[in-house]
Amino acid sequence: MDIAVTDIGSNAIKYKVFSDSGELKEYVREPLRLGTDVFNHGHIRDNTRKQLVNLLIKFKQSFDSKNISQQHFIATSALRDANNKNEIIEALANHDIYLNIISGNEEAELLTNFTTKYRSYGVVDIGGGSLDIYVNDGAKSSYASFNLGAVRLLHISAKKIIDEKQKLQSWLENFQSVEIIYGLGGNLRCILEIGNGEKKVSSESYLMLLDKFKKMNNDTLVNNYLIPEDRVDIVPLAGELYKEIMEQLRASYLKSSFWSISNGLIEKIIRESKE
Repeated sequence: MDIAVTDIGSNAIKYKVFSDSGELKEYVREPLRLGTDVFNHGHIRDNTRKQLVNLLIKFKQSFDSKNISQQHFIATSALRDANNKNEIIEALANHDIYLNIISGNEEAELLTNFTTKYRSYGVVDIGGGSLDIYVNDGAKSSYASFNLGAVRLLHISAKKIIDEKQKLQSWLENFQSVEIIYGLGGNLRCILEIGNGEKKVSSESYLMLLDKFKKMNNDTLVNNYLIPEDRVDIVPLAGELYKEIMEQLRASYLKSSFWSISNGLIEKIIRESKE
């Protein structure tokens, strides 16, 4: 029996369909930047709200046509902060779509389901609204969420950015160095795409790729490297955050992963079903 998880983020709406053993069967991403509305105006405007509702109805119809009975719709930072989130929850419920808005802490906790062969590592998910992180330095581990999503950074004041970065830096001081940092989501993938397409790079190589990315114009990025247009303005912001985390944790390597909070939720569902 398949399971569908829809992730309603601040920069895009994505879903993954998994088998009941956790195997990924389908992935769809639709660009819809909820964060622009919320981080500028405090709410999701009517036109954006209609687009969101219609898109989720389309997703549900697709799941229903495939007889997927387990359907999870989770929303993160943008909807957490939206003043009109209750109206959206009610509108979706009228179409039998039941939205679960998870906290930043819950979002970060899902990263603890990530598995790796490395003894010390970090898992970093820089979305549109929040930066969620899990660190295991071999001696201790913890997770946290910060309001440092790449879309949010486009719209908030320099003071708020500095304050939130200081919180992140203070939190990272609790850990020793790690061997590797895993970067989730498309922002890191876009930076590595302009190299040789390698998913894992040394810290030195990453710094060179980030510098190269920032020097390219948007047309080159979109046409030559197929970077999605809805990402070109936020990738450098996310890239700088990866750099700062990598340097503070003294990581030797950075690796892009297609794993996401949807995978974390699926693993949690499967684990709990066996208990």
